[in-house]
Amino acid sequence: MNQLPEALLRSLRSGGCIAFVGSGFSSAAKLPSWRTLLEGLSGRDAFDAARRAHVLALLQESTPHAYDEAAQVIEDTVGKAAFNAELHARLGCPEPTDAILRRVEWLHGIPFRAILTTNFDGVLDGETPNADAFRDILRPERSAPWWKRLFHPGPPPRVPVLKIHGDVRKPQTVVFTRRDYRRLLYENPGYSAFLRAVLASQTVLYLGFSFTDAYLNEIRSELLALVGYRGEAPMAYSIINDISAIRREHFRRHEGIEILTYDTKGGNDFSGFDALLKQLHDQTNPIFHFGSLLQNKRLLWLDPHPDNNDHLTNFFALSKLLANTPLDAFSVQPASTAENALSCIRANQEASTPFDLVITHWGSRRTPPTAVRLLEGMRGQGLRSPVLIFSTHDDASARKARALALGAQAYCFSDDGLLRAIQSILSPEAEPE
Repeated sequence: MNQLPEALLRSLRSGGCIAFVGSGFSSAAKLPSWRTLLEGLSGRDAFDAARRAHVLALLQESTPHAYDEAAQVIEDTVGKAAFNAELHARLGCPEPTDAILRRVEWLHGIPFRAILTTNFDGVLDGETPNADAFRDILRPERSAPWWKRLFHPGPPPRVPVLKIHGDVRKPQTVVFTRRDYRRLLYENPGYSAFLRAVLASQTVLYLGFSFTDAYLNEIRSELLALVGYRGEAPMAYSIINDISAIRREHFRRHEGIEILTYDTKGGNDFSGFDALLKQLHDQTNPIFHFGSLLQNKRLLWLDPHPDNNDHLTNFFALSKLLANTPLDAFSVQPASTAENALSCIRANQEASTPFDLVITHWGSRRTPPTAVRLLEGMRGQGLRSPVLIFSTHDDASARKARALALGAQAYCFSDDGLLRAIQSILSPEAEPE
């Protein structure tokens, strides 16, 4: 297992990282490479020998500039409608291989703020460029990060995807030919402004991206000059195969990119990409992470109305499922009163099976609150288990001060705040985010 950069993991866990997905990601779907695709298109009957030879000569150059010129020649020869129809036929419905299904699942399970991709194939579903899509990525306060919406009804929401070069299922949006690129770069100023804003303000993780796009490289260079980058903390990360230590150092010092690399054994084994993607998923996905974190733990939940916390109980159950842990991997024991909770805590402590965590509500204002009775009882009886208070925002400052003075670990009033506190207690080496 590779040692992943801690700064990258922190950025992912806090929802401050954007994925930038290139064509290498889709390779697991057995789609044709750009060269193979364009060679096939140039074999149509509409091509005379001279035009076909011209396209093949361009493809020999193997550069993005040559590829978009070759695409333009093909579109001019066969017509735009036929060209788009061919792209859709060859790229619109990729084979659902096990390998690409796993990649997409891991990608969506990593808590990115958003996913950008230059791929216009059908591997990833997503929006094509528009003002609403730009705004939702640049101004995320319009909607909570997907992992904070896990507690709402329905399946877990997916990371938003923006296909910046269009989608073959919407032919008018595809950017592939020389004319398409010119239209995108010079007739759509919002596109350039959006990319500059994303690259300047967010940590970016490049996946299956080769850094041969001259325009994107120019934007990156502008931003490095703007901030006066001198080789300090990286501004981005990338997974690229077969990169030497010398080249990794160059990218780190002069491009602001820390490269995570793997050995393909001469181009024959790309499983290292999947291993790194899965590792990122397993170390950052909050549901999977909690399933692992809660293994073999004993929790006591004190609340006279446990249905108030059904969404969190369901979250714990989902954590077990996604982390492939047995159903009895951990236990959550209910308690309805402080006295009942104290009895359970005492019995478990005497049996040398103390609770790893006690979660309680605050309780009524008309009597000593439940949480206060619990904490004072534990102190008086010498009972030891970490206690979290999970209540409302009402009077939170005063309640928190009182709870901490009595020995509580934390006072939480939001679902994600509670989860961060649980993580901090059950995984002491992790800092609350």
